[in-house]
Amino acid sequence: MAEYAVKMIKLEPIHLNFLFGSRHIFSFFFLGYVYPKFFTDTPSALTKTIEDAIPCGTDVALMMDRPVSRELPKLTKTSNVLQYVPRQNPRYYIDITNDVPACFARPSAKSRRELARKLRKFEEACGDLPVVREYRLPGEMPAFHRLVREVSLKTTHGHLIRRFAGTEKFQRDLIQMAEQRGVRGYILFHGERPVAFEYCRILGDVLTGEMCGYDPEFAKWSPGAVLLYALLRKASQEGEFRLFDFGPGYAPYKELIATGEVLCADVFYFRQTIPHLAAVTTHSAFLSACRFGAKVLELMGLRSRGTYPRKSLDS
Repeated sequence: MAEYAVKMIKLEPIHLNFLFGSRHIFSFFFLGYVYPKFFTDTPSALTKTIEDAIPCGTDVALMMDRPVSRELPKLTKTSNVLQYVPRQNPRYYIDITNDVPACFARPSAKSRRELARKLRKFEEACGDLPVVREYRLPGEMPAFHRLVREVSLKTTHGHLIRRFAGTEKFQRDLIQMAEQRGVRGYILFHGERPVAFEYCRILGDVLTGEMCGYDPEFAKWSPGAVLLYALLRKASQEGEFRLFDFGPGYAPYKELIATGEVLCADVFYFRQTIPHLAAVTTHSAFLSACRFGAKVLELMGLRSRGTYPRKSLDS
């Protein structure tokens, strides 16, 4: 497969993170080859064999959020390579090839009524139709970056967004991606005030939602749902993309309106050495201990269940 015939290896930092909930404890650090991310709704085998996964010139390789055709064992050993899969979860997407996205026909009649009510309430609050602006050109990226930072200062998870997007490097990355026609930015405005944003990456005919946020002052008008609906309608009418990929991570609204899902996994490959085996077994034991601890807290009533009820957008 051409993807794996890597001619020049650029070593990148690879972190095997130890997290308890969202809290970072520490990390094992390696230099290795990180495979380019991509998303497809028709997954195939990762490589011809596990031995093929680590290119010559390195001892570690990583595939993140790789679509897989079946659930993988956590640890697979060959004579020379360790394949370690610490995480695999469903990833949700929307088929946007229809004139009206099928996702908004999938939820219950109650959910559709709620969405219509939210759109109407936002229009009433604006005094006009919602204003959604799209940013795609290199010269538009500084303005988009400024608006994202403005909204992220107010979001409840703003510290996470600012850590990722609140830097000048991110602005330079946006400009570079725009030069390669690989990015879309969307801002929802109330008058001239930005109230929600969606940052998307482009790969082929797939539009992937990488990051989003909204001003909590406007929460009762569900700006996230309004913006998502508007960008999906726009993308569907333009016909440039086949799928909208929600990106990694679970949220109830993703499952609610998705038209499909595919299993995705983070897959680490290590040359089989004693230090690598020790790192993998330590990390695996830590994950098991975290799951056990979470289960104990759940049984004691001190932690909410990890499964989410189906509920409407921005409820």
